[in-house]
Amino acid sequence: MGGLCRCIPSCYTAALGGFMVKRGGAFALCLAVLLGACSFSSIPNGTYRATYQDFDENGWKDFLEVTFDGGKMVQVVYDYQHKEGRFKSQDADYHRVMYASSGIGPEKAFRELADALLEKGNPEMVDVVTGATVSSQSFRRLGAALLQSARRGEKEAIISR
Repeated sequence: MGGLCRCIPSCYTAALGGFMVKRGGAFALCLAVLLGACSFSSIPNGTYRATYQDFDENGWKDFLEVTFDGGKMVQVVYDYQHKEGRFKSQDADYHRVMYASSGIGPEKAFRELADALLEKGNPEMVDVVTGATVSSQSFRRLGAALLQSARRGEKEAIISR
């Protein structure tokens, strides 16, 4: 049962050895999770998107797209699009510079973030990817906005930087 509490970070304090123990508010949080607080069953099937309102100072705007089917996340896409139309994950020059400075390229970093969200179901539970800290933080922010708007039935969330 402890594995079900991964939706809310505070619940980790209550998950011990596969069973739950009462520990202040953590028990209540875990109970809320078990009763569907992190359920996607209320989100209609479809693809939802979150992005920023404006491009950054280098002309990039990151976006997150999540597809839900049958109350489950089935696909996650995260990338940046330049105002000229190219994608950061496909930009060879950007890859070369990022890899040289951090040891990881954008395609791998973005795939790790997307895979982690599919696995964990909660953007707040997605670990920062080493070498892609800014993107990881932005991913979490976009993920939270996307889930909030999707639960209201809105297909797109546009947030400010």
